[in-house]
Amino acid sequence: MKKIFLYGFFKPILLSISIIVMLLPFKLFCQNGIFADSTFYSNFTDSLKIDSTALDRILPLNALIDSAYVNSALLKSQDKQILIRELYKKSINHEWLKYINIFATTNYGVYDNLVSVQDQSFVGSTINTGNSFRWSVGITLSGAPIYDLFNKPNYNKIRTLEAEKDIDFKEDMKLRLKEMIINQYYQTKLSYDMMIVASKNVYSNFTQLVMSEDKFTDGELEIYSLANVREMYYKSMFTFLKNESDFHANYLILESICGIKF
Repeated sequence: MKKIFLYGFFKPILLSISIIVMLLPFKLFCQNGIFADSTFYSNFTDSLKIDSTALDRILPLNALIDSAYVNSALLKSQDKQILIRELYKKSINHEWLKYINIFATTNYGVYDNLVSVQDQSFVGSTINTGNSFRWSVGITLSGAPIYDLFNKPNYNKIRTLEAEKDIDFKEDMKLRLKEMIINQYYQTKLSYDMMIVASKNVYSNFTQLVMSEDKFTDGELEIYSLANVREMYYKSMFTFLKNESDFHANYLILESICGIKF
């Protein structure tokens, strides 16, 4: 019981001594005027520098959409797919030609000709030998499937529908790309505005921190109040850095989607 009583008696005293020891370096730190130091303030303002022309460099929304249509790798790939369909359709339309064969032969050599002669006074035959050139040309139709010939209109209709399907898919891709650009465009503008607001909040909290530091040095402000102000400042700084990072990310994503550099 005696030990417990002594511990309960000295506990507030020990706690007070611990707080004084912990706060003494912070007191000396504030007395050095670190918040009012010109180097610190210069570094602080440099960290909040914002490119005021960033949004001005972004093209109008319609120009961004047109640029994305031209530079999109997916749309280019779909254009090639449509062209392949058209060439394939033309190739199939001429498929019947593969069943037609053209042949030609030429011969040159020595040939014997048997000539028969018959009249009232003479009956006989003679053999004539000579060089001659012979040739022949012809066309044949073979192997043509009757089913394919009669079903050709259906084949043509199927190929036409496939080509139209590719075109519709391309239009759907353009619509999705347009929606993506619109969302990214306004998300970029929003993140920029949020960064501006966050920077103003940092300046406000920084000013309040400097004033609170002076009051604490003069003994007009408790250490706990100064700690709260300091915490508010760091939170506002974190919010600004987060918004700044979001803006730069959205800015680069918009450039990537549109395929241009702002």
